[in-house]
Amino acid sequence: MGEEQDQFHVANPAPDPTPPTEQAPAAPTSEPTNGENPQEGISTITGILLLLLIALLAGGGVWAYYNYRVIPDLNKASTSTTTTPKTDETANWKTLTLDFSKATLKYPETWKITRESGRESGWENNTKEDISFYMVNKKETESNVIGEYANLTKWSNYSSNEPYTMPSAERKQALTLMKEIYSNQKLAPELINRLSKFSIEFFPYNGSSAISWKYIASTDNKSRGFSCINTSGQDVGIYPTYYVVLFNQDENAVVNIDYSMSSFTKETKALNDQLNNTALNQQEIVNTRIHAEFKTLIESKTRSQLSFGELMDTIDLAMKSLKF
Repeated sequence: MGEEQDQFHVANPAPDPTPPTEQAPAAPTSEPTNGENPQEGISTITGILLLLLIALLAGGGVWAYYNYRVIPDLNKASTSTTTTPKTDETANWKTLTLDFSKATLKYPETWKITRESGRESGWENNTKEDISFYMVNKKETESNVIGEYANLTKWSNYSSNEPYTMPSAERKQALTLMKEIYSNQKLAPELINRLSKFSIEFFPYNGSSAISWKYIASTDNKSRGFSCINTSGQDVGIYPTYYVVLFNQDENAVVNIDYSMSSFTKETKALNDQLNNTALNQQEIVNTRIHAEFKTLIESKTRSQLSFGELMDTIDLAMKSLKF
């Protein structure tokens, strides 16, 4: 029994004379000083730079948009809202009331209006009146005409053997032509060609010699027609007359102004003087030539460059004020 115990008894092992090997400490990892991570620092700086770049780009875009779009728009709006309204040049003018149609038009104080005592107020079935006027400041002796044709149906059917009156057939054609101008609201070359074939009444005395044809309308656009400069009369030479004719379709009426301009304006005097030393058998040739020269002169200049340009502008303003 004792031997069996000895057999299974494990004796304590003898101590190992070799001293234990010390384990080398692990190499310390690189730690940031002051508790900071360098990679985090770099990414932060990059982010800040990117933000600054984005801010600069955005700011540049806003600046460009403001300077190239907003400011011009504001300036445009400011200009449009501060535009000075046009002054009414006829505000202080006098008012003329026509006899038959009761239409009115304005005229400046420099015009002297006279209704001739000997006029026949019942002429052409109480439809026509001629009012004479002249400009006091021009010291004129010749009177000019403001004409009224109050009923063109009666006028177109009127027949007379009196001098300086248009035959009834031509009157109907003329009325049709005025209606076309009214409808088209312009003066096409074809219409000018047809206009130039009429004479007297409210048309130029010699339509074929008229120049500078233009479309004109009243301010309210209810009366429309034409203007032109007639250049000849019964004799040789240049005798310019300014015509403005307005047709009102609603009233079936025409109002016109014929203004005889001096044959001694700077544009006409030198040309007319060429006839003084011309033999009678050569005057027609010279007359044709000076008319062509006058037309070229007038149509190559603006009104402000003509000695009678302001006069024509005044007549236009008077006719544009026409109201029925």
